[in-house]
Amino acid sequence: MNLEDQSTFPFQWIAIECILIFFSKLHMSIWMHILGWVFLVINTLCFIRLGILPMVFFAKNYALYRKIFWVSLFVTIIFAASEIMLFRILISLKIR
Repeated sequence: MNLEDQSTFPFQWIAIECILIFFSKLHMSIWMHILGWVFLVINTLCFIRLGILPMVFFAKNYALYRKIFWVSLFVTIIFAASEIMLFRILISLKIR
């Protein structure tokens, strides 16, 4: 490990800790909170319709749709990550 790496390592942990403390103190107005849940529901519908259902169909017919299956798997992973992100934001922020 380089000497420069050792000096920036504690700073990175301090920066991450400051960011976490900053976001834990944020508040959200009630209309933004409701709008966030609406977006989460819309994202869930897209996750099911554009992610899971095509992936299941292409997996059943994998010999024919091999390349498209991997694209649908990637889209499913993206929608799943956005679901988790939206849910964590809505749960962690406080309502004013």
